Order: sequence, then C-alpha cells, then structure tokens
Amino acid sequence: MKNILLSILTLTTIGVSAQCTFLNTATLSGDTLHNSHVLSHHSSVAYNPNFDMYYSCSPGGGNPHEFFDGNGVFIDSENSVDFRGFWYNPNTQLIEGNCWDKKFYEDSLNSSGGLNNDTNFINSTTVPHMQSVGAFNYQDTLIHYYYNGSIYTQHRVTFDSLPPLMITGITDFSTISAHTIIYTGCINNELGIYDLSSKELHLINANTGAITTTISLASIAPNLSTTLGFGVSFANDLFWVFNVAENKWIGFNIYQPLGINETTQNLELTTYPNPTTGKVIFSTTKQISSIEIYNLTGQKVTTFNNTNTIDISNLTKGVYFAKIITGTSKPVMQKLIKE
Repeated sequence: MKNILLSILTLTTIGVSAQCTFLNTATLSGDTLHNSHVLSHHSSVAYNPNFDMYYSCSPGGGNPHEFFDGNGVFIDSENSVDFRGFWYNPNTQLIEGNCWDKKFYEDSLNSSGGLNNDTNFINSTTVPHMQSVGAFNYQDTLIHYYYNGSIYTQHRVTFDSLPPLMITGITDFSTISAHTIIYTGCINNELGIYDLSSKELHLINANTGAITTTISLASIAPNLSTTLGFGVSFANDLFWVFNVAENKWIGFNIYQPLGINETTQNLELTTYPNPTTGKVIFSTTKQISSIEIYNLTGQKVTTFNNTNTIDISNLTKGVYFAKIITGTSKPVMQKLIKE
C-alpha cells in the first residue's frame, strides 16, 4: 500500500494547492479495497490520515459502510445514513457527506477511527439529482456536484449555492458517469468526470469549467454500469474505480507526484520508529540543519535544530508532517504518526 505522498493530500493539508504532472495513461497503484458485503454498486471512497484508514460508501438504505486499514485490510462495517458522496473532513475530523434525501449529515468516529452511526443532520443540500455523489473541495470549503454537463457548487458551511458552471471541451455527455464528480486539488485540474464508455477521466478547471487534461484507463479499468453512474472516486491521491465482478475498489495513479518515497531515497533517509510514542530518529548521510513539525491544519508546532533525533512526546496523538531541511538537498516531507 502506498505511503502518503508529498502531493495533493500533503500539500492541501498544509494549505497549498499542488501543480501536478499528469500521466497520459493511468497505472495500477496496487491498492485495493475488497468489500465484505456484496453489492452491485458503491459510490465513494474516503481516506482518514489520522488513522490511516479507508471508508467505502455503500448507498442504499440499510447497506453498511465498510472501513479498511491503510493496507486495504477489511476492519469492520457500520450502518449509517444513506450517503451518496462522503469524505473525511480534516477540519471537523468527521466523516460527512450528502444523502439520498438531499440532506447533509456527519458521522462521528470511535477511538479506532470506525464509524459510530451517531449521525448529525447539518442542513439540506441543493443537489441537482437525488443520486448525486458530492465531492468536497477542502481548499475552498465547497461541495461540488455533477449533472448533465454542468457543475453545481455550494458552500460547506453556509450551504449557499453558486451559479451552475457548464463544462466545455466535450459536447456528448451521454456516457459520462451521470452523478459523480471528483476533487483532486491540482491547480487548473481540480475536478474530474469519468467517461464510462471510453474509460477516460476528464479533469476540469474549477473556475472556468474547461476540460484541461484527459487520462486514459481503457486498458486496465473494469467496466461500470451507466444505470446509476456510481463506482468512481478520488481519495489519498488515487483515482478509484469499483470492480463489480470482484466486489472491490481498485486504485489508479493518474499523476506523477513528487513522493516521500522518492525524495527520501534521494536523501538516503530512514525514519524510525514510525509510528512513535515520542522519540524519532532521522538517519541520513546528510547533515540535518532543522526539522520542522506541522499538524494537519498546516500549523508549525515545533522546530528542532541541528539534530537527527527529536522527541514529540508532548504532542497529542495523531498525524503530523516533518519537514527535514539539510541545506544541501531539497526539503523532504515525512509523515509521522504519534501514538
């Protein structure tokens, strides 16, 4: 299973949009989420970096939503409201999303990161269709929806609606996944719609509605039904497509990010122990000048100078990012988990 990359998730977590280098053809990432309950459709994948956990949304009344560890191993399932689009909100640290009844809910998490089925109604949504699968724009605190060639947007806090934005660059939307849109956070390619026939992902400039990039999955993606327009999602820097025949989500790389694995190899950096209860050692042949620690909101919480050993035992449990600066190499971002 891939580590979190210094790309969309990391950069947007600390408040910076990413300039992504896209692939012409997507590649298999090796990541899968094999659902325990057999259903003909699933609508969304969410990722929680605090617990390194995935969640699979199972739309339809009474269908349990399932959750997995970061390696894709099934953990458990829990009934909740009838979500269509759902995601992990780093601001509220809850799973939330839009539902069949055009209402917006959030669900609390237990101490292990699982859903509590303790839902809280927030507001009504102005979704364009009952089946709409919303995508959360955590940069601008917006929720995006797609329907019939247009993007519909509302504010996550006020739930005020923005004017619809027509998509340009294609004219035939008959084979586009009818109700699903994804949010990547990549500059000028923030949103995406998927063509079920050609198996192409069209990325869209969220400000203009213009299609800016097209990525092919024709040779590797499973077939999807056009009936509901479900089965595609974006989470933890991966584009996900649901394989109905094998009852599992399959992860795809759609861009070539500058990853932690890549940069740490260039720096010859080893980080241990990670997860940690306090002490962390950064082993490298380079002379470390400083190590800056950031929380999930992008706030710098502490700095260590001229050392390769730090102690974060005073920090609360959760996910942090260490920025390792050597002075002779580009800074490296490393995910840290404080237990």
